[in-house]
Amino acid sequence: LPGERLVYDLQTESGTLRVVQVSVADRVKGEVYGVVIGCSVVCFNENRATIDSIVKDFRLNS
Repeated sequence: LPGERLVYDLQTESGTLRVVQVSVADRVKGEVYGVVIGCSVVCFNENRATIDSIVKDFRLNS
């Protein structure tokens, strides 16, 4: 099962974090699974290919 992907910026006292969150719902079992990855905007942009690879492959086997 594929997941829903959300990317957002989170303002903190020490700066801005960029976060990607993927959630997958198993409606049969009534369970939700997720992964959240975040770091500074600079870190996120520098590591975007790796982050995209991780979240792209996050799914449940049916």
